[in-house]
Amino acid sequence: MMEERDAWDTILVLKMDRIHRNSRNFMEMMESLSAAEKDFVSATESLDTTTAMGRFVMDIIQRIAQLESEQIGERVYIGMSQKAKTGPGVLGFPAPLGYEVSDGALQINDREAVIVRDIFERARAGQTMEAIASGLNADGVVTKRGREWTAVKIYRITNSTFKTISVYIEGDPRFKRIKKATKPTLFAWAQKEYLNLVRMQDAGVRVPTPIRVEDNVLVMEYIGDETMPAPLLRNVTLDDPQAVLNDVVVNLRAMRKAKLVHADLSEYNLLFWDGRVVVIDVGQSVPIDHPRAAEWFQRDLANIARYFHRLRVDVTPASLERAVLEG
Repeated sequence: MMEERDAWDTILVLKMDRIHRNSRNFMEMMESLSAAEKDFVSATESLDTTTAMGRFVMDIIQRIAQLESEQIGERVYIGMSQKAKTGPGVLGFPAPLGYEVSDGALQINDREAVIVRDIFERARAGQTMEAIASGLNADGVVTKRGREWTAVKIYRITNSTFKTISVYIEGDPRFKRIKKATKPTLFAWAQKEYLNLVRMQDAGVRVPTPIRVEDNVLVMEYIGDETMPAPLLRNVTLDDPQAVLNDVVVNLRAMRKAKLVHADLSEYNLLFWDGRVVVIDVGQSVPIDHPRAAEWFQRDLANIARYFHRLRVDVTPASLERAVLEG
């Protein structure tokens, strides 16, 4: 920052303790600013550094900030030390999925490692976090603690997949002013999926009914019964694949009516319940005037055609497109 001081005149901070919590470092910075004839301004504090009393008050505030910082550090150290002595695993934390603790060190758990590799393979294949969680639950795979998988747990393991969601937000006219940062993007993603669900349902697409969205949490209808959640289409043996394809086409036509493209449609993003498909994972869905909507629509058609062609249905991406657009 100081190397670029010729490009600015003033350092503006919300509070003085936001820039330094070390008194010595702060005073050295102030001396450097004074020598360079640069100003320091706190937006929430009135400090007059041109007087002896003002400099004294500033020094006291900075020393209090340093005291708070050191006390917090001491408390955290004491807490972590106690957790490391009494808690499980390494340093008091349980071993992550794919590992176990042996002789005080992490060792690969071969059985769990298979699950971790499966998660990453599903992510590399383009599945969303919700689809991965549903797939694992449908396959009877449980978490390390023996519970069902959720999108939150999957996200903690495959957090690199977060980088891909901004692609579906950029270019969507409904979210032009979203900042390119983690929290605003996550909040926008939840809002986007909620709005897409409402829009699709209004147009006749069979989707889970959206109930509420707040920050990055979206609540929607549960598809299934008290004994099991609705399985993914890929995990179902179909008696009449042609009839199911016809049902998919009906939903694709309704999406066009909603002026949306799913943008990630495949057997991994369709549930099958009561003999009909239910469209899920619509967070990435974009309006048909999105710059990449046509490209992603073709990808949806290719994925669906590929899946049903494997089930010996006479379908191609081109014939599927005609059925959707001309039907």
